[in-house]
Amino acid sequence: DGAFTPIRISAMVIAVHNDKIKEPPRSWKDLLDPKYKGKIAMPDPKVSATALATVAALTDKYGWEYWEKLKANGVVVSKTMDMREKFAHGEYPITITMEESALKQKLAQGVNATIIYPEEGSVVVPGYIGILKDTKNPEGAKKLVDWWLSREGQSAMSLAYMHPVKYGVKEPVGAQKLVDLRIHSLSVNWNRLAVEEKQVKEKFAAIMK
Repeated sequence: DGAFTPIRISAMVIAVHNDKIKEPPRSWKDLLDPKYKGKIAMPDPKVSATALATVAALTDKYGWEYWEKLKANGVVVSKTMDMREKFAHGEYPITITMEESALKQKLAQGVNATIIYPEEGSVVVPGYIGILKDTKNPEGAKKLVDWWLSREGQSAMSLAYMHPVKYGVKEPVGAQKLVDLRIHSLSVNWNRLAVEEKQVKEKFAAIMK
């Protein structure tokens, strides 16, 4: 209804620490393989919107049984910053993470990592911006939105390893092309998730406790 607009596109992928994993998974389903038992971490969907979208998408694909099996395979549900730090040191050799986080760790921080775009598809998550109706500075807010949607603002997104939404702006270094991400993506039923968000979070938490 025009209340907000996307300014970036992110994707949830699998990151593998090459010093610890010699035979990386190629799909979401591969994470259920016993050879990866106790080696996988993911962010908490109670606080991470991208993790919540991933839970919803994979539940639609494989059912709640997928998360029950992943729990049995020793997945750790972690705070995002802790997960990234432990991945960098190899303590969590495999993570379900945002593409931009993995790219930053690999290219900017020198972590020996590989980004896996799962065979079933990554989970593509738009990031939005909007203006609160009771904002004290509507003109300043409009200028901020305009800047993020300008070529300069969109280039800043790309430099931060996120996909710009503006056509013709260079995509992030090392990332899969956005057109390929969209073609090979798991669908998220956003309307249903908006209604069932609480139930999804509670069901996931019950499985992982």
